[in-house]
Amino acid sequence: METAWQADFAKGADQEIADLVPGFLTNRSKELKQVQNWIELGQLDELVRWGHTVKGISAPYGFPSLGEMAAQFEREAKAAHLDQLKPLFSRIQEYVRLALRHYSLSEID
Repeated sequence: METAWQADFAKGADQEIADLVPGFLTNRSKELKQVQNWIELGQLDELVRWGHTVKGISAPYGFPSLGEMAAQFEREAKAAHLDQLKPLFSRIQEYVRLALRHYSLSEID
C-alpha cells in the first residue's frame, strides 16, 4: 500500500491545480477529527457522505490511493460495518499525515 502512496506523492497533481494541493490536504486534515467523532457516534449518513466526497475529489489533486480508500470507506459505511471503518480510517489518517509531511505542511489538531 505504501508503495502506491509514494507513487501518488511522486506524481503529484496536474500542473493546473498543483497550487491548490496544500489547501486540499489541509482541509482533509481538518476533517479527520470530525470523521473520528462520527465513527464513535455511529453517524453513518455523515460517514457515507464524507467517503463519497473524498472519493470524488482525491484523484484530480494527485491522490488516487486516498480516493480508493475513501471509496472503500463509503462502501463500509453504507453497509454499517463500523468495525471495518476503524482500521480503514487509521490508514486514511496515516496517508494524510504522510502527504502533509511530503508537502512540508503541518497537521491540524
